[in-house]
Amino acid sequence: MKGTLEVFLSDLIDQASSGQVAYAVPGSPCTVDASVRVLEEMAAGAGVTISYLGAPSVVDRVCREVPPGWLGPGLQVVDMLDLALVGERSPFAGGWLPLSPLQPAIVVNPAPASVMGAVAKALATLYPSMCEVAIVDEHAFTWTTLDRLPPADGRDWMAALYLPATSYETGGRTSDALQRIVARLRAPGGCPWDREQTHASLLQSGLEEAYEAFDAVERGEPVDMAEELGDLLLQVFMHAQIAEEDGEFTLEDVFDAVTAKLVRRHPHVFGDAVAETAGQVLSTWDQIKRRERTERGEAAHEHPLGKIPAALPALMRAQTVLRRGRRAGLLRLDEVQTRDRASDAPALVDELIAIALAANQAGIDLETALRARTHELEDEARQVAALSTTTPPAATGTRAPDDGTPPEGETSA
Repeated sequence: MKGTLEVFLSDLIDQASSGQVAYAVPGSPCTVDASVRVLEEMAAGAGVTISYLGAPSVVDRVCREVPPGWLGPGLQVVDMLDLALVGERSPFAGGWLPLSPLQPAIVVNPAPASVMGAVAKALATLYPSMCEVAIVDEHAFTWTTLDRLPPADGRDWMAALYLPATSYETGGRTSDALQRIVARLRAPGGCPWDREQTHASLLQSGLEEAYEAFDAVERGEPVDMAEELGDLLLQVFMHAQIAEEDGEFTLEDVFDAVTAKLVRRHPHVFGDAVAETAGQVLSTWDQIKRRERTERGEAAHEHPLGKIPAALPALMRAQTVLRRGRRAGLLRLDEVQTRDRASDAPALVDELIAIALAANQAGIDLETALRARTHELEDEARQVAALSTTTPPAATGTRAPDDGTPPEGETSA
């Protein structure tokens, strides 16, 4: 679609290089016309000068027909081609849509049927299927619903589309809607239970929601995944809302922190660095993390194995400590190395079951015992790391050979 437009406009630029060419668009060429925007960029690159001739804007005509109360604050004006291009390049559009359904919108410049299909797809991403939409022509509004929107067929019967603002209670297909709902629940007169919650009180439910999302992913159930990921996302929004009320941070701070971190730690995507394998990516990630901690003055207090959440399940935390400790040469655990069956997962699982049975018979809480032993290993790693700052590495005798374990799961902040 975009390529076809660019070919057409490129022909115009070629013709304009040898003489004047007139290009007419509906209404004013200076009002939200995607093709004019592309034409301006191409003309600048080719050294072609563009002159503009004024004309009544399509938006002006629509605004004359629409009652003032329908326009409201935050009126949006969007070109249909922009919507079509978003729908066309999904799922790699990255969530970019030039509309918020919570504000009224005018979609200008009718497009042929081949484009309107992509426009309808983009709108359906944001709006409920039964959302009312008005087809605006020279004389009237023709109301229909989004799922019944007819395609334009080249006739000049459509000046624009008008979409009224949806309520966040019925049009909750954006993060803005979720943010408003959470704020309403926490506001005076909202939900008594939600108003009582604190950062601490939400910890257990946050863990439960994470495990429920994990379970849905493992089962490969897309519908359940969407629901459980939504419940997990709600935890983030609740914490952000509580923090904003307490003057700590806002949801926008959360977005800013994570987006800045992702851009900063992916210089091979957003910069000039090169990383062709996952291993190179993780190596770069770790280097950047160390530099960030040094800049924040945290290097002197940094755990030699990096940031490992204390709340991880004991077995998961033990494996993380062992993996990082052996890879860094800070732990040598030959006495607990697995033998030839190291790659035999069923055999290892059976051993775990046998250990669990023996622990039950002995009255041992394995979760607590394993957590305590892992803490001992971390202390050992700290001692070796401290020693290595004053003793040449060759003299420590602690570096373990690479066990070939891929550095999976090493992307924690």
